[in-house]
Amino acid sequence: MARDDDFADRGNSPVDGWPPDFEHLVIPDDARELDPDARALAREQRAAARADRLRRVLRLPSGHRSGPPWPIAIVVVGLLAALVGLLAVFRPGPTTPKARPLASTGLQPPGTVQGLMPDVLVQRDNAKAAQVRDFRPAVLVLIPGGYDAAELLSTVRQVAGKRHVYAVAIGHDLPVVSQELTRSALVLARDVDDRLLPAYRVGDTPVLLLVRADGVVTRILPGAASESALDSEVTHLTG
Repeated sequence: MARDDDFADRGNSPVDGWPPDFEHLVIPDDARELDPDARALAREQRAAARADRLRRVLRLPSGHRSGPPWPIAIVVVGLLAALVGLLAVFRPGPTTPKARPLASTGLQPPGTVQGLMPDVLVQRDNAKAAQVRDFRPAVLVLIPGGYDAAELLSTVRQVAGKRHVYAVAIGHDLPVVSQELTRSALVLARDVDDRLLPAYRVGDTPVLLLVRADGVVTRILPGAASESALDSEVTHLTG
């Protein structure tokens, strides 16, 4: 029986007792040539030590190979949940319409086409007062009492959101809308001083006001409006 270190039958070594192909071994003249190998060995040892510490912290058996253990799975799920939460918090909100300074020259009287919006206050659904001129550019829908404007308001909200202008519904009383519209960017307000609706002669049907970014009323549209026609008009409000 050959000894464990007997290499005589493992190759064609020219020297008995040496490993096969020992002549390919290179012995450096300077020990510093072994520095890269020494650093690589040190990195492997540090990695093994970190893995061993992690196994001890997570109380894993040595040599665990059956897939991610449940403590690691919990950590990963927690990190994913935190990432999703951050994305939800920092997700960009709806784009705020960009107003310009109120126009001051070449204007028609307030309340007419090419005139400024009347300087009146409205009360929003959160009970706060607001200047109606602050909503610009905008599509304002003046709604008579008792009128079902759900379909019209849905159209206005969709077009206004697409063109990044305000969609505002104003009535003698606070307009009643569906929950879907309540949760949208549609602004609800009431004409507390009863000045705005009479200024535009709102009778039995709504009146739409298209207001530019500088507060000038460009169009007064009585009654309903199709989405395509309204979209064509609204494209000029932000220019």
